Amino acid sequence: MTVRRIGFANRANTPQVTAVDPSHRWSIRGLDGPIRARVDVSVESLTDQRSRLTITLDFDGLDKRP
Repeated sequence: MTVRRIGFANRANTPQVTAVDPSHRWSIRGLDGPIRARVDVSVESLTDQRSRLTITLDFDGLDKRP
């Protein structure tokens, strides 16, 4: 469980690891809470001393209107 501050309130969220390729890629998605994040992280080797880090974030908000 993680707790994030959104606006003026603390929001609890349970993350789930959905993909893992050690040292290259991993993905996490939120399972609960009013705003659920999907996070994809990839690391691409460019040279022996350089890498490219790509982080993709996507958020789903729950519509609680009737």
